[in-house]
Amino acid sequence: MTSPDNSTTDQAGDGENAAPQNVTFASNGNEAHGYLAMPPAGSGPGLVVIQEWWGLTS
Repeated sequence: MTSPDNSTTDQAGDGENAAPQNVTFASNGNEAHGYLAMPPAGSGPGLVVIQEWWGLTS
């Protein structure tokens, strides 16, 4: 699997053996975290959810 910055990420595999997993990828010089779930066919339409948390700063 290729992340948005064209680097590769670990992937559980295609087909029925693919399990949902947490992934990390580079974003604006930082490390970002995500959750990857693949359909049993190994590919399909995608959905991106961006959670905005007002008032949280770190």
